[in-house]
Amino acid sequence: MHAANRGLVKIAKHLLGRGADPNYLVEADGRHALSVAARQGQHRVASVLLEANADPDLRHTATNYNALLEACHYGQVGVIRAILKHHVVRE
Repeated sequence: MHAANRGLVKIAKHLLGRGADPNYLVEADGRHALSVAARQGQHRVASVLLEANADPDLRHTATNYNALLEACHYGQVGVIRAILKHHVVRE
């Protein structure tokens, strides 16, 4: 979560390489690393998470936004592009 928040690509890759779950949900508020990266505009970390099979359809419990909606809400164009590149958006 910290790597996603701060854009720490090397650390994110290292953690994922050591078995970190890219879809781990924080129980308290339903955040997950991809939603954090989307909110903060960390498109490189978002790409790393997506390559590690992060689910872009997971919903943030507080907002009910998936990562694409989160990125759109905060105007994070780089993350929007990363998600669209790695994921076919379903209606």
